[in-house]
Amino acid sequence: MRISHVSALLLMLVLAPAVASSQTPQTYSMTLKMGTLVVQVARDGSKESVEQTVAPSKNGPGMHIRGLYDLAAHKLWTINLEGGPCTLVAYTSPEVPAMFDPIGGAEEMRAELAREKPQAIRSEAVNGIPTKVYEVPVPEIKGKMRMFLHDPHGFPVKALLIMPDGKEQSQFEITRLSFTPPPAELFVAPPSCEQLGGQTSATGGHVEMNVGGEARGGQKPAPARPPTAKPAQKPAAAPAPKAAAAAEPEIDIRGAGVSPVHYTGPAPAAYRFSFSIDASGPVEAVWVLVSQADTAWESGKIVFTAAGTKELVVPVKIGVGNGQHWEGAGHLEIVVGAKRYSSAKVPVSADCKAK
Repeated sequence: MRISHVSALLLMLVLAPAVASSQTPQTYSMTLKMGTLVVQVARDGSKESVEQTVAPSKNGPGMHIRGLYDLAAHKLWTINLEGGPCTLVAYTSPEVPAMFDPIGGAEEMRAELAREKPQAIRSEAVNGIPTKVYEVPVPEIKGKMRMFLHDPHGFPVKALLIMPDGKEQSQFEITRLSFTPPPAELFVAPPSCEQLGGQTSATGGHVEMNVGGEARGGQKPAPARPPTAKPAQKPAAAPAPKAAAAAEPEIDIRGAGVSPVHYTGPAPAAYRFSFSIDASGPVEAVWVLVSQADTAWESGKIVFTAAGTKELVVPVKIGVGNGQHWEGAGHLEIVVGAKRYSSAKVPVSADCKAK
């Protein structure tokens, strides 16, 4: 079974030893792999570039966006690298979201959540990166989490979920790490982006966007902005009055179900989760099907070209061993910008038998 990483990183940060701020690197670049999501991170002082890529698949057309953070100026540019819009919004957090940057985003969460400090069981290099290895129990699956923490800085480099039958499932991994200053051009802000009202942070926020022409909830999104250059022989047109600011489209996950609820048959256990999703207007969003252990079973992208309802069906195979009884649950999370929407949890169980 392929499992990607969502909030298992939180578990790693909860259990990671505290690291003094003076020891936290401020200049680095890395590549992270979290299931289908690949993240390229580059940081130099207060400026950070976070580029996210999801390859096209049967679950959706994929995604390629870049966030440019100026933590000193409290600004965030979001650039759609597939030719979409660029936006600028106020950003209030001192670091980028921890799931995208385990170096810069780790310390605050460690300080707030640290409860246990497991002992290192060995040293091991991960993709040439020196780490110390820790293991902690995960009672929900009767397994454990194996964590690889950077030596000496203590940030997570890799995590494996160890199932009761001993099978390992990758949750998160840094595949490339460098402390050499990244190229300066990575931190140059785009020359023209749409300024949004409101503000956002590492944990959410309220963002407002200007919408023109069509009423909210229309059958198509507002047209792309025309080029700023005007023909020399024509005077510039007077600017159109701005429409009242309106919040970005909202998501509502109305229905959540699974078939079968209880699986009986040979391993692995197979399910089809289904969700009914409403959007109040045109929007592109990332969805993640999350397990009871806060790991992601599947992820993808959903696109609304207008307000309406879409049905999402997600097939999942869960690595329950033959002869084992298993109980769990799944729920859907949808991310739109800095907002996160969650469905109700759907309980599932399995009794897997030999073929």
